[in-house]
Amino acid sequence: MDVRSGSAATREENPMVHHAVTRLDGATVLITGANRGLGAELARAARQRGADLVIGASRKAPADSGTEWVELNLDDDASIDHAARQAGAVDLLVNNAGLCVADWLTDGTLLHRHLRTNVEGPRRLTDLMLPGLRARGGAVVNVLSLASIYPIPGMASYSASKSAAMSWTQTLAIRERARVAVHAVYAGPMDTDMVRDLAIPKSPPGDVAAAVLDAVDDGVLDIFPDAMSASFADAWLQGPAVGLQRANAAMAEAR
Repeated sequence: MDVRSGSAATREENPMVHHAVTRLDGATVLITGANRGLGAELARAARQRGADLVIGASRKAPADSGTEWVELNLDDDASIDHAARQAGAVDLLVNNAGLCVADWLTDGTLLHRHLRTNVEGPRRLTDLMLPGLRARGGAVVNVLSLASIYPIPGMASYSASKSAAMSWTQTLAIRERARVAVHAVYAGPMDTDMVRDLAIPKSPPGDVAAAVLDAVDDGVLDIFPDAMSASFADAWLQGPAVGLQRANAAMAEAR
């Protein structure tokens, strides 16, 4: 897969990592949770953009026959290891699968489940896929949430896990800056099974999928792919948190 340097504007926005534009033409793509919702739309959009092979990793097979399937349970190390071996080397890894159960952070078991599914499972899978990604000059896309930045009331364990996933994503970006582009997707609510019953504005997952892949193709690393999240983008990219992130990255560069 062709990888080239990002624009000057992108480098100024987030200069701490290796910047690349990932063209999907002829690529091999692995998407977790591709059996429904955003994952299914990402798989469909990747094929439309010329991906040679799109692999969906999930507990259930995708209904769309155009997506190859490997079984994946992010709660099980053996399942993660087996899925990584089946998938082989890929150009683009999209960590999309996740768990979201309502709570107020009163149940330690539920918190552990969220951390396992939303942080530890994707981390293990990504580490297993990194040798192939490095060899191909590929990219990782971690689907986070606005809840990574500020918790959603009544979804405390989910929010805590997404904050942890954001920290891991930023760490991965610094560690792999010269080898693999790492993209963070700060998504707002989408019209999927996860939040369909909530009485809040939601974006169509197909539109979000297109915006995510557009941003990856443009070399944008911090992605705000929908109307709600986009309203926070400037404040985030120009705010003190990203400033501290850059300073920490510079410190890592100096070592």
